[in-house]
Amino acid sequence: EKPLEEESMDGMSLEMMGIRWFPLFDTVQCKIPRLHFGAKKRGRLDPATQFFEGQFSEMDKFVPSKLTRRQVVSKRASVYDLLGKISPVIARLKLFESEVISKTGSWEESIPEELRSEAVQNFILLEKLRGVHFTRAKIPADVVSDQARLILVVDAAEQVLMFTV
Repeated sequence: EKPLEEESMDGMSLEMMGIRWFPLFDTVQCKIPRLHFGAKKRGRLDPATQFFEGQFSEMDKFVPSKLTRRQVVSKRASVYDLLGKISPVIARLKLFESEVISKTGSWEESIPEELRSEAVQNFILLEKLRGVHFTRAKIPADVVSDQARLILVVDAAEQVLMFTV
């Protein structure tokens, strides 16, 4: 059912623990903030901050030509994925950050042009994920038994180890 008006900002969803839940559809969304390169002062963005709202083909123009290590890391760090729905994407971004860190000397140094192109592709990937709904796992109404089995799945790749239950 729809959430109560006083509990919901949009009348359709509830925000809790860094996720947005849509009870009417029983889906969840990871909260991925809108892309911007504005600076915060006293924890608040400047009201004149511009957010990316164009086509993905325009992303290269929106991203600063002098993209810094700090900007790259902050965009990944702003994504909160408590349920691990987009963990493979986060792992990819962390591997990219590792490469950026190895090729820059400080947080304010611009990253090399070939890495900037990859950063633009990563920002496009995050933009595509914003708004994606994931169906919430639930016990079916016609369940035969209340017993459960836990299945552990592990991917022991060379650079990233991931597992899920």
